[in-house]
Amino acid sequence: MKGILIALLTMAIFVVGGALYIIAYPYYTYNKIVNSNYKMSWFYLNKYSSDYISPSRPQDINYQKIKNPETWQKFHFGDLLIPLPNPSKSPFYTIVPNLTYDKKNKSTQFSLAISSISGNEYTRIYSLPYGPFPDYLTDQKLFDLPVVRSAVTKNKSDQIWKDVFTKSISKWDIPLEEMAYNLYLLNFRSRFIGPKVKSFFLVKDTLKVIMEVETEDKDYKTEIIFEKRGSRLFSYMIQSRITDKGADRIRDHIVQNTEYLESTPTLTDIIYSEFKNLDYIKQTGPTGMLYLISAWSHNKSRVEVFERAILHLERGAFSQWQKNKNSSKPEPNYKAPNILQLKPLYMFYYHRFGKFYSNIDVPGLDLSQNMMLIKNVSQEKRKKELEEYRESRQIKVRTKDLSVQEEFDRLIEKTKDQTKSREKTIRID
Repeated sequence: MKGILIALLTMAIFVVGGALYIIAYPYYTYNKIVNSNYKMSWFYLNKYSSDYISPSRPQDINYQKIKNPETWQKFHFGDLLIPLPNPSKSPFYTIVPNLTYDKKNKSTQFSLAISSISGNEYTRIYSLPYGPFPDYLTDQKLFDLPVVRSAVTKNKSDQIWKDVFTKSISKWDIPLEEMAYNLYLLNFRSRFIGPKVKSFFLVKDTLKVIMEVETEDKDYKTEIIFEKRGSRLFSYMIQSRITDKGADRIRDHIVQNTEYLESTPTLTDIIYSEFKNLDYIKQTGPTGMLYLISAWSHNKSRVEVFERAILHLERGAFSQWQKNKNSSKPEPNYKAPNILQLKPLYMFYYHRFGKFYSNIDVPGLDLSQNMMLIKNVSQEKRKKELEEYRESRQIKVRTKDLSVQEEFDRLIEKTKDQTKSREKTIRID
């Protein structure tokens, strides 16, 4: 009897122990995965950080106000509606474009710099392509389980986006369904938050996320701004000069007021029409350049729009140079303000299309000797082509050589026409 009781007690211990193990195992494993990056065949992370466990709470930003906001205007570049100082209204700022072409991917990287008239940069804005809201449900074998997938998909995408940057997942004594959802958030953070991200937070009462990124340029603070709109995720990068308080105000104004509006090729003609309504001074300055580059950004196959930007900047720069030359006290070694915008457009056009585009020789260009040589050769070639075209319009070209009989018949017909003309003429002595 005693032996039976011992056997039953031993069996009970094993059953209870096994049950406790089965119950405790998910909690134990979850705690090891979350807090120690424990890897298993059904769940593992290639990138892990303690920042993924307890993100910061949503932050309320106290945006600094810029001076003279009425001198700012929104310009539509790609999918971004960016507030920028209008160079025609603001005497303190100008806008300098920067474009690079990736031949391998056949894509254009576009950015704008807000700088002083002398060229000192305060802020840089980089346009980034938008994309669909990411779905990482196929990343882990764990997510194939219906119960896990259900725990994730029961949450709306807006809530998932907020939880990715705010929800703490450190606690282990939680329902199994919440464990599954938390592991999805952990995987999302591992995939979405890059290794060079220094910090990140969700802006309170919005779907806007700000990530500070570490870069080699230590003079600038670099941030990537993400904002979820429906099923899409828009983004751009902004760099602000650290040592300049004015740059902080510019950054705040841009982050607070930038909007997202999907690009479409029809916008090219709409914005180009707005450019044509500007007066000549604005057309041939940085303001006109902003309109034309904005128009071109919606349909990059419209090369003639980009060429217009160069042509009008050259006209303005040459006019500025002539004005200085003819003044009572001309400035020596004068460089026209438009040169700030011309140089990056020249360089992009050359690297993108393999040739130099220029119509007017602007003195004071800060180009390398090699690029100046290419520019001068290109200008001479264009002048020669234009002269040949004009000459061809003035010369009558016979389609074929006439025979003697055909030439005789042509002269007879010409004589008849002259005779008829004289007969119809009234002579007055």
